[in-house]
Amino acid sequence: MLCCSGADDNSLDELKPHGILPRLRILRLSANRLKCLDASHFPNLRVLYIDNNSLTEFKNANKLARLENLSLRNQGGNAL
Repeated sequence: MLCCSGADDNSLDELKPHGILPRLRILRLSANRLKCLDASHFPNLRVLYIDNNSLTEFKNANKLARLENLSLRNQGGNAL
């Protein structure tokens, strides 16, 4: 059972989980090179840290109904 995942500072330029991760509650993706994130893989996420990336697209953000804490600071001047 994966409930927390940290992938900070990994130079990730994409994140493509295989399927839905219903038990994941905390996801840390700060300081990577992500340009797009699809939230539909994380329906029960409560905390998402995705600071210091290059996000221009945040797909299915409306699927994060249980999200309590979101941090999207410093997206390299890009607008979501």
